[in-house]
Amino acid sequence: CGLNLLLMQKTNSNTWKDWRIWTALCVAAAVVASFAFKGPLSIADVLTSLKAFPLWALLSGTTLCTLQVLMMGLRLKALSPQETKLFPVLWAIAYGQFANAFFPARAGDALKIAILTDKKKGAGLSFTASTGILVADRPVDIAALFLWIALSGSYAVQAFQSEKMPSLGTILVSIAAIAVFIVLTFKFVLKDRFPKFKAKLSEFGKSAGSFLNFRLGIPALFCALGAWLCECFALMILGHSIGFPCSFSEVVAVIV
Repeated sequence: CGLNLLLMQKTNSNTWKDWRIWTALCVAAAVVASFAFKGPLSIADVLTSLKAFPLWALLSGTTLCTLQVLMMGLRLKALSPQETKLFPVLWAIAYGQFANAFFPARAGDALKIAILTDKKKGAGLSFTASTGILVADRPVDIAALFLWIALSGSYAVQAFQSEKMPSLGTILVSIAAIAVFIVLTFKFVLKDRFPKFKAKLSEFGKSAGSFLNFRLGIPALFCALGAWLCECFALMILGHSIGFPCSFSEVVAVIV
């Protein structure tokens, strides 16, 4: 009995040292606080708005949003090292996106990195590789959205045209400036100095540039297209169900 009690005490002690327990408590507290302290939304507002939608529309929207998260996980998995397991990546995406809804400054992205680097329950990737993969995920996501803008013709929607978008020249100049900065940093500043830092930076660069590998980038792009499509269909169904019909091009313009 004494041995069992000692083991239980040790297990409980280790449990409360686990970052996952504290993170879960923080997320739960943030969700409760966001409704309890009369922020932008109260629980009464949420319940009132939900009652306006028919059950079939809510179920359809929930299903599509679940598929969207699955697509986002598959997109990140496509950019990850081949040996990376899918479940920890899906966990990182789902948990991180949920946290982003209730924490400021996209703290959910830091949570994604924590899960991806967790060697026991997570993906077991290094910090630099995890951060690089999340960086690589951004241009794939944005490229997919630009493709839907072009394919849907949403650029012709009046509300879309009222937004101030950066010009193509600005985008290209920015990309060129970043590329030149990286080349100069590696060729001159870090040429034979700080070998450990340079190795970490190289690992980060390899992960961040994984979307440029067609074998990884193309599957990730298809998953990104699917994720945006799920969100568009969810908004269209919810809008139609309460007498607010939107075309596909209008929904894409709203998302952009």
